[in-house]
Amino acid sequence: MLGLGELETVDRNRIQGTFITAGAVFIFTALQVSNTFAQEQTSDELVLDGKAVAIKERSISCDGKPDDFPDYINTERLVNCGSGKIVTFADYPNLERLLQFTIKPDDKKLFGGNRAELADTRISKNGEEAWYRISTLIPEDFPVNSQHRLVLAQWHELDQPGKPFHRPPLSHRLWNKEFAVELFNKQIIAKLGDEHDGQILYTAPELEPGVFHDYAYKIIWAPDDRGEIHAWHRKCDVLDPSECNSDWVEFIDYKGSTGYDNAAVQGYYFKFGLYTTTKFDTTFTAYHSAYSSGKTPADIGLMDPMFK
Repeated sequence: MLGLGELETVDRNRIQGTFITAGAVFIFTALQVSNTFAQEQTSDELVLDGKAVAIKERSISCDGKPDDFPDYINTERLVNCGSGKIVTFADYPNLERLLQFTIKPDDKKLFGGNRAELADTRISKNGEEAWYRISTLIPEDFPVNSQHRLVLAQWHELDQPGKPFHRPPLSHRLWNKEFAVELFNKQIIAKLGDEHDGQILYTAPELEPGVFHDYAYKIIWAPDDRGEIHAWHRKCDVLDPSECNSDWVEFIDYKGSTGYDNAAVQGYYFKFGLYTTTKFDTTFTAYHSAYSSGKTPADIGLMDPMFK
């Protein structure tokens, strides 16, 4: 379901896409990916609950279909056929499909880093309230003992033409197994510079593998103390997503600056997958599903009064 509001197009080569204001709602679940699978689909296995589950894969870049994604989803951050795949469970045809993202040490770098990402190229502006939801899965065979500083998802700024690059205001990061939610804004950069880590809003010793980590965010974008970030999390079974072994828990309650002045940025957009600018020596793979965004909690499927 797509609710299209007032549109605004921004021409920026750095993003390589079309931008529209947060008046539009993007609901993407893996079930909305193209149902037509051709001969290029291959079979593989994914370890879940300690057992190998048969899956089928199709490359987004090399075997994509016109109706795989809406036109405002940018796929140009997938550098080869293996960077991003649409995954379905062979023995569980009614399960939601996954999006698989893979980076390898010898991949071609893009925009200064190794990346495999999709971007929702619509922007939210300062003063707007926006809601986001995404599920993330780290496979059980993820090489946690190999050195890594990975970005799983990030809310990125769109700079004004001619203005310098800024650090992404909010991101999900995996640092040598530790999960962290990192914040940057103009005050943090003024204090710490842009070569250091930002303010850590949340951290956990690890991101438990083999389960869906379902995240919901309410963000009021603002360069001053009118900004807000509220985030909720729960864990769900991959093979039975209706079974969530934990209730929604609010894990971030932040009030303060969430970005940069209007003179510096046009707004903020969202992208997810895998990304790093640091050296690594092994292949990393992660999965995402059920991304959605909108202006209200109902837009992202949250009806409980706790979401407000």
